[in-house]
Amino acid sequence: MPFTAPDGQQWYVKFPKSGDHVKNELLAAKLYQAAGVAAPELQAITHGGKVGIASKWQDGLSNVGAGIKDADGALDGFAVDAW
Repeated sequence: MPFTAPDGQQWYVKFPKSGDHVKNELLAAKLYQAAGVAAPELQAITHGGKVGIASKWQDGLSNVGAGIKDADGALDGFAVDAW
């Protein structure tokens, strides 16, 4: 869900099933960044007693669903995916 912080920064926020899911996504993003693969800036949040993950909003991105494998750059991080 989109969220606008008091400073005007927009974020995409989601609430996975558990705190472990949040930790996994944060770790994966750091691994991608360490390998030089573009990854969103993420942070763990707590809202309404739920642990979630927020990523800075990036204009121009879309969710292509099942067709993501055909998107430009989709295979750029394959080595990190396999890692």
